[in-house]
Amino acid sequence: MSETLPLPASLSAPDDAERQLLFVNSHEAISYVHVYLKQHVEADAERNQALAILEGELGPAHESTLTTSNNVAACLYALDRAAEAAPIFDRARQRCEQQFGPEHAATLTLLSNQAGCLLVTGHPIDALPLL
Repeated sequence: MSETLPLPASLSAPDDAERQLLFVNSHEAISYVHVYLKQHVEADAERNQALAILEGELGPAHESTLTTSNNVAACLYALDRAAEAAPIFDRARQRCEQQFGPEHAATLTLLSNQAGCLLVTGHPIDALPLL
């Protein structure tokens, strides 16, 4: 006969916010599988869904939301959709700069990514101040 032992408090079931973040992480993970399988439309949809959830739950300036914004834009950029990626990089960079400052590593990454998009889309003059 087996007994069910109680879980320690540190291993209790996740609350609603934790469940939501686990759900978002699964969307991000699924999107990587789609990219690997060259199912880019599906990957794009998964990342956009993850981003929408994060923006609603944590707000647009939360670090997880900004990271996912960067990932969505990077996916678009990798799919030769730099014109679509550039404004996402720009919004995320502005929010990151306001939230964490101009010297934060995430801000600098977004600056570099945004500048790359501007260069690829034929806007080198706009990219120059970002570098």
